Amino acid sequence: MLSMATGERRRHKYFCHCFMILTWDLMCRANNTETILIDQMQWHGDHLEIKLSPQKDTNKGEKKRLPRRLRANPQQPGACPIVALALYLGLVARRLEMNWLLFSREFPAQTFHGWAKQDPHRPQE
Repeated sequence: MLSMATGERRRHKYFCHCFMILTWDLMCRANNTETILIDQMQWHGDHLEIKLSPQKDTNKGEKKRLPRRLRANPQQPGACPIVALALYLGLVARRLEMNWLLFSREFPAQTFHGWAKQDPHRPQE
């Protein structure tokens, strides 16, 4: 699937690649990835922290918002979340504000799932 995301020639290939890598590396669901805000991301030393929105309550009824950490993968740049994020952000056509969603598409999880259901052996457009 990773080779399909990086080799695809459609205009949303950087979106699909970044969305897939972040969802995988953050170990979260697609609906969590699509709600990441720019101001939820912050550098701490050698890693990028992303504070995902709380999804479930703890046993005490409180909602926790634990940060997830992303580190670079220099051995596999194609699977590196930092490279994927840099490519996506570098190619976004609009100016980003701190309280904006990282993935500005309408229904980004549905867009990604539609792409992921494609046959990887079918010639790309």
